[in-house]
Amino acid sequence: MLKVISSHFIIIMQSQQLKDSLKLLYKRPPTIVNIDRVAKLHDLPYVQQLEIAYDEFIDVHQHSLALYNLIDYILDIRDAIIIRRCQLERYYNKCA
Repeated sequence: MLKVISSHFIIIMQSQQLKDSLKLLYKRPPTIVNIDRVAKLHDLPYVQQLEIAYDEFIDVHQHSLALYNLIDYILDIRDAIIIRRCQLERYYNKCA
């Protein structure tokens, strides 16, 4: 039980450090969403908006993100957002 709590705490700390790093390095970084919370999003337009924001941010700042070793974290979040968008689209198409 303690191991699960400590690993969750580490994830929260990593996302906070990522937020702080991006705010220092870039003028307008995208909204940093914890990967665990992406699966709980249910608003399809918001998820689509997040995906567009991450794609544009990665396109513009790809080289500097790689330079500061932040690209992997941003890509992980973006991939989780894409997966969630696909899940929501399938769900809404199935219910329609």
